[in-house]
Amino acid sequence: MSTGDGGVEVVLRYLAASNAGDRAAVEELLADEATFTLWGRLPVSGTTVGKRAIVESLMPGARKLFQPGTLQLRPLHVMADGDHVVAEVHAEGTSAAGTAYDTQYCMVFQVCDGQILAVREYMDTSYAETVLCPHL
Repeated sequence: MSTGDGGVEVVLRYLAASNAGDRAAVEELLADEATFTLWGRLPVSGTTVGKRAIVESLMPGARKLFQPGTLQLRPLHVMADGDHVVAEVHAEGTSAAGTAYDTQYCMVFQVCDGQILAVREYMDTSYAETVLCPHL
């Protein structure tokens, strides 16, 4: 199925809900069998399977790496191709240790029937590890 502009809208709603910490909205946008993949050696790296695991484990685990309420994901470019939506995102926040975090991600979403089936997040993992987990 082609997502067209609908997939882009789903991704923009997901990013806004993530920024606001709106767990209910994030849950609504994720398919039950959704997956989320993060590369690197962060405590949240790997593939998380299932909406519940993403919302109850991955997202709170990622938020713990930042001072509360500081991580913001601002979409710079969003484009759709078939059931995939690619978002170039500016990520900005303050690490739990108080260090400024400022980088860009490329997030690839698979969207079908208004729900996100998969997210693959690409980032400078070395930078993220250095700023967010200097003990690694």
